[in-house]
Amino acid sequence: MSDDKEIRQGILVNVLGMLGQLCGPASLLVAARLYGADRLGVFLAALALLDIAISFLTSGFRDAALMFVARHAGDGDDDGDRDGANEDAQLYQSLSNAIVWSFGCSILVILAAFFLLPLAPARFDAFSPELIPMLQLMVLGVPLFSFGRIVFAATQGLKIMKYEAMDAAGRSLLLFVLALAMWPLTHSGIGLAIAYLASQLMSFGFSVYVFRKHFSPTKLAQSLRSFRLHRTLLKYAIPQNLNMALNHFITQVDVLMLAYLGASAFQVGFYGAAARIVRELRRIRTVFSGALSPHFVVLFKRSKLQELSLLYSKNCSLIAFYAILAILLLAAVHPQLLQLIDPTFIGDTRFVFVLLLLPYLDCSFGLAGNLIAMTGHSRINLFNSTVIGLSNVVLNAFLIPEHGLLGAAAASAVASIVMAFLQIFEAGKLLRVPLRISQLYRPHLAGAIAIAAGWCANRWLLSQQGAPLMLAGIMLLTFALTFVLVGGRLRQPPPPVLS
Repeated sequence: MSDDKEIRQGILVNVLGMLGQLCGPASLLVAARLYGADRLGVFLAALALLDIAISFLTSGFRDAALMFVARHAGDGDDDGDRDGANEDAQLYQSLSNAIVWSFGCSILVILAAFFLLPLAPARFDAFSPELIPMLQLMVLGVPLFSFGRIVFAATQGLKIMKYEAMDAAGRSLLLFVLALAMWPLTHSGIGLAIAYLASQLMSFGFSVYVFRKHFSPTKLAQSLRSFRLHRTLLKYAIPQNLNMALNHFITQVDVLMLAYLGASAFQVGFYGAAARIVRELRRIRTVFSGALSPHFVVLFKRSKLQELSLLYSKNCSLIAFYAILAILLLAAVHPQLLQLIDPTFIGDTRFVFVLLLLPYLDCSFGLAGNLIAMTGHSRINLFNSTVIGLSNVVLNAFLIPEHGLLGAAAASAVASIVMAFLQIFEAGKLLRVPLRISQLYRPHLAGAIAIAAGWCANRWLLSQQGAPLMLAGIMLLTFALTFVLVGGRLRQPPPPVLS
């Protein structure tokens, strides 16, 4: 099928983009060793606040742009006599609304960073006096970056996947290079902030090029001149903005709560770097979800729920296969990873094992959230994020004072478990698109047996040289053998087919 070919191409492009984005974790390791874990902690705290702000400003409009462009493309397939000019008008009305609203909100955030944050400096200075200047510098790139997110989402609605992957890889690479270049010039956290801002400026320049290539600046200008509210888009985008902001808050709240509850910048930097590297594994899901989202929109619109359920379930299984392989490898070599962040750290490192639950749950079941969002049910996701976000704050408040870094990781893991159950239930019961266990169980069973084998082998390997690599080999081999024995195929297709 042509849809199947498009998904394969989209996933291949996103895989290449994900490989480029490995520069992101590399830049964190460079920052930790050059700038120190304490300055990295300040940068990660500022980045957590900005991630939440960017999600609040752009994520709903980004998803709306993707969804409305995909819908127009679907209309063109189904209704040959639809007036092309009318479709163009709807498309550019959607884009103009998304751009205007995100840009306007971005300006409000910049004003807040420069006029409201300095009114209460004591709380921020207690953590680090560099936090406010770094935030004020980094926030300048938000309006430009928001434009890029909408443009790349719109091209995904056209089933062109390469640009967002190229942009993400380029930003990660530039952040890595500039983090190295700025160190001799600044020797301070401001260097990291400048590197971040420059990466956002690069993203904006690239997004302008992409927009001019695939869309009409003239038609966008005409839509802006005759601007009128797109109420359907706003009805979807505003709850989705709040939902995605809460989602980012849920994934960043452990870092923010550690800083708020008195952890040192060094502890925040060490924990935050490890958490960000572990959470990079979630990109395994986004490799698939970015390619699948337009197809979710079209299949649901055409009421092909059985086909949609099969596509969703097979992809959950396939994503879990690759994610569990990566999680097993990272679990085996995590001591060396922590040494790269800062070899002077002395403390309980079990929090890494708890953090690995987050990418496991997100990769195994997170497509349910994409399915809910891409079928227009942003309020369901908003309800989920609100409940989980509040619960996560309470859990962090109780667990961090008593258990420190391990408590922060445990709070995030509990929230992720509840979120996964909620999304699976809602996709099955409310959307009538169930997750088929018959398609899902093999990689999880193989992973459980591999973990058991690794736990047994670890006792014997403790005194051996090269123990992490040997442990990784044992777990990966056990996983592969078990997966084959339960009927899986090691040569996984790039995506599961639609037919």
